[in-house]
Amino acid sequence: NTDLLIFCSVNGGKHCFDRRFHNGLDSRYLTATRIAVVGRKTATALNDFGIQADFVPNDFSAAGLIQTLNQTDWSDQASGPNVLIIRASRGNDDLANGIQSIAGDVQQVVAFQNRDIDEPDPTIVSELQKRVIDWFTVTSSATANNLIRLYGDLLHQTRLAAISPITAQTLIDLGYNVDVVADPHTTESLLKQIAELS
Repeated sequence: NTDLLIFCSVNGGKHCFDRRFHNGLDSRYLTATRIAVVGRKTATALNDFGIQADFVPNDFSAAGLIQTLNQTDWSDQASGPNVLIIRASRGNDDLANGIQSIAGDVQQVVAFQNRDIDEPDPTIVSELQKRVIDWFTVTSSATANNLIRLYGDLLHQTRLAAISPITAQTLIDLGYNVDVVADPHTTESLLKQIAELS
């Protein structure tokens, strides 16, 4: 039995519930399960399936969710809650590792696959060379690695905006400057900060 179900993204929630509905289930199967999400958008998306998240971290990050869950009273669960994390094929295990101390069992399920683009888009290459692109938004460490793999030094000719400190650090470690880090870690915040600097 799952006591706590964690959704890491909008896509994870959508794929999970689409699959459940396809199999003849609806949100009633989660009656005794608490729901946690990493961000506000995921919480809003779950509302479309009749689900209200019990835990939404204030800073919309995995680290924030870890802190929230670790501060929650789980005394009604003798050995801690059994946790199921719905995630993408990419990403780190920080969330799963961060809640081990309070959980009875932690399982992770991949709800959808991330796939890389093999070749750079020639239009983007041309526009980078012409310095037409002012900003690149970078929404994960995987995105950072792929952008650099595809466009390399051309990215030094534009400005980079990162969704979170973790993503920003990935870019910095790879030798790229970061001009904006979203705070809070949402797309809306990122775009607002870009607009303020443009």
